[in-house]
Amino acid sequence: MFDTYNQYRCNQLRLNLLENLKTNYMKKSIIIIMLVFLMPFSSFSQTSFGVFGGLNSSFFSDGFLKNSEISTTLGFHLGVVSEINLNKQIAFRPKLFFSQEGDREKYNGRSGYIAGNSIDYKLSYINLPLNFKFFSKPYIIVGPQFGYLLETKKSYFDFGDVNKKIDTGINFGIGYDFNKFFIEFNSYQGFTKLLELESSPSNYYSNGVTNTVLQLSIGYYFK
Repeated sequence: MFDTYNQYRCNQLRLNLLENLKTNYMKKSIIIIMLVFLMPFSSFSQTSFGVFGGLNSSFFSDGFLKNSEISTTLGFHLGVVSEINLNKQIAFRPKLFFSQEGDREKYNGRSGYIAGNSIDYKLSYINLPLNFKFFSKPYIIVGPQFGYLLETKKSYFDFGDVNKKIDTGINFGIGYDFNKFFIEFNSYQGFTKLLELESSPSNYYSNGVTNTVLQLSIGYYFK
């Protein structure tokens, strides 16, 4: 009995150590990527820097935009942006920003199918989208995004911990520049399964929950 318990404790300590090493590695990787893409590009004469902020409508979906429901409870985002002109029609446009995401609606607790939009977890991320900007007035943006989970707040039901600290997905948006200001509407769909739930006799659960975010931003270029 004691040998079994000691073996269990050793396995738990080993798993915790591996998880901490993985988390530290991910943190360092994100910091390196931030430094590479958001450092001052002094050698580029046509580089702009700015700040932006706005509102999020965020919710969970079952995989890629399945069983999703737009939330009326809003979060916010705030960050910095850099724009590096590659030619007259295309620019590289990385951002770094804090964002309130997850499902911010209250679950009513009814039995039955528990979809992504039934899980009221409030998540906070530091996001690094690596977008490309096409055209101007209006413009289109598209690109991958990497996010690091900072905080999870659960309410009502606890469906377990979020599986992955790193969230990856794709951005697509449109915007318009006027003088040194810009306004932008962006949509984000995550590919990372944050929660994988199992069915029970009374409830049928989603088999994979991902982030979906709609954002409206207003920003200002310093240069």
